[in-house]
Amino acid sequence: MERNYQLIPRGEMEPYFDGKQSFLRYNKFWKNVTKTRYDPEVVNFRLMLIQAMAFSEGLFNGVGPLDTCKNQPFYVWNIPANEDNIIEMYNNCLLANETVINNNPTYNEQTYTYANTTLKPIAERMTNDYGIYPPLNPEDDIIKSRYYWDMSIYYQYSYGNTLNEQTGCVYYTQLVNSVENYLNGSSIMVADLKNGHTHTMFLVLTILGAAKNPFPLSANLTLSQITD
Repeated sequence: MERNYQLIPRGEMEPYFDGKQSFLRYNKFWKNVTKTRYDPEVVNFRLMLIQAMAFSEGLFNGVGPLDTCKNQPFYVWNIPANEDNIIEMYNNCLLANETVINNNPTYNEQTYTYANTTLKPIAERMTNDYGIYPPLNPEDDIIKSRYYWDMSIYYQYSYGNTLNEQTGCVYYTQLVNSVENYLNGSSIMVADLKNGHTHTMFLVLTILGAAKNPFPLSANLTLSQITD
């Protein structure tokens, strides 16, 4: 693959190719979208800005008026993260901050128990067997160590708390409203795209019931259940 020197491999190449793939897959939709009808919005974080720009370049590269590459200029607009209640709805939700992100006894109990019953023996064995920096970790230990973060995501951003199954509603509400505004002629904006952090995507998927585990993620799951 020829190197695109306009983009850095970390953080830009993937959204660039996402844009190209989206244009090919939904060509009937995108070929009718002009500059005034495309509205990329991001939270005011550097990574979000460069990813939105890379996605836009992949989406419209070759169809614009600029130079031999025919790029199409687009402005990515953003608002401060602490004022964004759609992309950063989770961090700006008072109830989520008071009961899910913080002061979450179920999350604290499960992760504390798992850290002491599973991670502590692994750490002790690694230290005794290899020293502080082991050259290679057994595969089971890697899976068990990663599961700690799976539990963290589960309880703080996904099905481990019922509030997480509701928080993403604000995202879909604005999406449906924007589509209805276009269909009824009150807006010419066809694509109102919002680029958020991973925790935003977890909430958006959770409210849809996507990738739901058959059982709760808890500290006492067996290795076969973790890998199932």
